[in-house]
Amino acid sequence: MCASPLAEAALLARLLAALPTEHQAQVHAAYELAAALHAGQVRDEGDAYIVHPLRVALHLVEHGYRDPDLLAAALLHDVLEDTSVTEAELAEYFGPRVTALVWAVTKPLLRRRRDAARFLAAAGASEREAQLIKLADRLDNLLYLHVSPRQGMRLRVLEETRLKYLPHAVAWGGTLGEALIAAWQAQMQRLAPTPQ
Repeated sequence: MCASPLAEAALLARLLAALPTEHQAQVHAAYELAAALHAGQVRDEGDAYIVHPLRVALHLVEHGYRDPDLLAAALLHDVLEDTSVTEAELAEYFGPRVTALVWAVTKPLLRRRRDAARFLAAAGASEREAQLIKLADRLDNLLYLHVSPRQGMRLRVLEETRLKYLPHAVAWGGTLGEALIAAWQAQMQRLAPTPQ
């Protein structure tokens, strides 16, 4: 299922085409940094890792979210936990709002402790924006979950989604939440035994 560089370029082109010209440079810069930081990393489905953040940003755009800081944070959402970049470096490149959003979607054990709502507000961001990125990230993970060879991880993601995301999905993200619910249901059906 490995996405080619042409597929990656097509995803980036779709993302940028959906944005006003004045927002394209910031989103493209976030893509370039994410691509450089994730270089050599591969997802379970065999794609270059950067394809995942591109799809996460596209999920947001497809559901009506086009804020350039939100999309930049979506493209960079895994860099604090999966690469060597620091919060300070990220803030130098993209400022406090993008950095706060990336921090907010980083696994709690891997981030600096602070009051999330206060930190996000001070940076001009909100918990709802962080929730949108989390929903888009989880949606993308669910859409490709069946490709993972790691059965235990697949089951853990499905259960975590049921407990943490489904109860709030529509309230947090409207149609994005509805898409997440549909993707979860499709993955659950894949697990159901086929009648003989």
